[in-house]
Amino acid sequence: MQGLHIGFDQTPDCSWAEQAYVLVTQAMMLKNYPADRKAHKMTYVNTVNTIEIDFADRIASVFQGLFADFSKSRLAHKTARVLNSLSTRELDDLGIARKDIKAVATRAAFAA
Repeated sequence: MQGLHIGFDQTPDCSWAEQAYVLVTQAMMLKNYPADRKAHKMTYVNTVNTIEIDFADRIASVFQGLFADFSKSRLAHKTARVLNSLSTRELDDLGIARKDIKAVATRAAFAA
């Protein structure tokens, strides 16, 4: 049983979950370790890359979302202000009723 290594490696490219999986697999093999080493089968671990999102990244994404929504809201108000400055005839040419200006401006700003 000398050929069997049990323990966590200090490999930077191997996560603790992968190392734990190898440890459990090796412990199970120890329980049923064959008398003949040639009958011993080799185990391997596929590497799984994960993305770790820390607290600062979460806060940054919240602020980015809020800033994007604020920018779109400002664009909607600016568009509504410009449309309100148009005459009724110019709005009719565009196919917009005066009562629909706010809805059209909001839809245009948030669709972009």
